[in-house]
Order: sequence, then C-alpha cells, then structure tokens
Amino acid sequence: GAAMPAGFAAAPGVAGMISAQPSLKVPGSFEGEAPDETDAAPEDEDEGSILTKKRLTVVLRAPCGDDFKPYPQAAAAPKRPPVAEPSSMLEAEARLAAEWVASADAILVGGGAGLGFCPSSPSREGSAASAASGDGVPRWFAEDPRRAWGYWGRRLRQNQALVGSPSGLRLHRAVLEWTAEAPLGGFALSADTGGLWEAAGWSLDRLVEYSGSCRCLQCSVPCGSETWPLPGDLDFDLDEGSRRALGEIPVCARCHSAARPAVQMQGQDWAFCKQRRASQAARYYA
Repeated sequence: GAAMPAGFAAAPGVAGMISAQPSLKVPGSFEGEAPDETDAAPEDEDEGSILTKKRLTVVLRAPCGDDFKPYPQAAAAPKRPPVAEPSSMLEAEARLAAEWVASADAILVGGGAGLGFCPSSPSREGSAASAASGDGVPRWFAEDPRRAWGYWGRRLRQNQALVGSPSGLRLHRAVLEWTAEAPLGGFALSADTGGLWEAAGWSLDRLVEYSGSCRCLQCSVPCGSETWPLPGDLDFDLDEGSRRALGEIPVCARCHSAARPAVQMQGQDWAFCKQRRASQAARYYA
C-alpha cells in the first residue's frame, strides 16, 4: 500500500474520515470517476471512511472537536475493513485512509475548533478565540464597547498563546503537508473562528471560514462591508476586576465607531459582515 502521509499517525486522538464526493468540484480540475457500484456500501451500513481516488474529503475529528459536514453531502462509500478488535480495526482503517490520502488528486478538509486543541495546548478556548462567543456580545459593541473588547481581548490573547504553542497548530500543519503532495492541492472549509488555518500557512485562496476569523476586524455598526487585518499588538489592557478594556480600543477608520472581530457571534449578530465569506465561497464553487 501507499506510505502513510507525514503526521497522519502522529496526532493522538485524531481520526481521518474520508467520504465520496461524486458532484464536488475543487478548483483546478476534478472530473474523477465515481466509485464502482460493486464497491458501494450496503444501504444498511453506516457511511464509511474511505472514498474515491479522484475525490477526497478529509473530516478531521479531535478531542472535544466539532464535526463539519461540507456541502454537498457525501455519497455512499466503499466497504469498511472487516470487523476486528478495536485496536486492530482502528489501525486498519487508519492505514487504508492513509493510502487514499497519499493517492488523492486533491484533498478537501473540513474542521472545527477542536483541531486547535491538543493535550499540551494552553487552552481549548483559544482554538476558536473562542468559537462560543457569549450571548449578548454583538449588542455590547453598540452599548458598551469596552465591555465587548474586555471579552474579546481575553479570547484573542488565548488565541495568540495557542498559535505560539509548539503543538497548537500541529494538526493544521500536518494536513498542509498532505495537500502539498496532492497534484491539485487542497481546500479547507473551517467552522473555527481563530484563523488557525491562515496562521498555519494555508493559502487564503483555498480557504472558507464559514463563521469568519478573529484575525480580521470590521466596523461594529457596520458602516461598510470592509474588513482589515487585526493589529499585531493590541494597544489596550484588561481590567480583571471589571473585565473591561482599558486604553485605546480598535476603531473603524471611516466612521470612528468601535471596531470588532469579523466573526459571526452567537445570538442575533446582524452586524456581521458577510462579504469576506462570500468571496471565499465564490472561490470554492468556481
């Protein structure tokens, strides 16, 4: 069989799930053959982990991670390896998955906030800067921007600690190595808001961040659809007692209202600018 891709077996707690995508298109080409009907899984069998040679989707699962199901839905996959003891079955599936990864023309990756959490990472919350933004935070940017930035300031610092950790981006970089070996490269669909794929070196032309990225800012009103990069050094402190931001907080250059992370937060976040996501999605469907 094909050699196991670098990093595939070196990530504890992570399994690769690969599924057939007969109508999926990844930019560059992608007119591979669908799996033979004789290889399709029976209807009463769960959707399996292995797919066609020409169309490959890898959904990574990590401890406490979020599943991400890319659109369109996966079709039935070839049969799984015979049932065996749990340890040997896992090894067999991992090796079979590795063979498909190694022989794929392109790789489509779906991942959530859990990919940024490893046992030695500083904080799981930092993986999404945190994906679970508290209810009411979008409203705070209009009513009390310093309270809002007190919340997000802590999340962004956790995110920076994760990015700077030796193991914080290990899984993202391992996947990047796999796509470097694929003739048509790869594309990532991310439900994470921490900008970790970008931090790991993933091309922004091959990335869809469905819920936005905390590495970008936007106007909190908003007065326009523009986004801009998060400054490398936020120029404010945090009051741990009041949990509010002290000093100068980011503002919109056009209207001078408070800026905010370009992230779709929980609750009714009508101010989230969707233009950046729309541009990413257009490249994906091109």
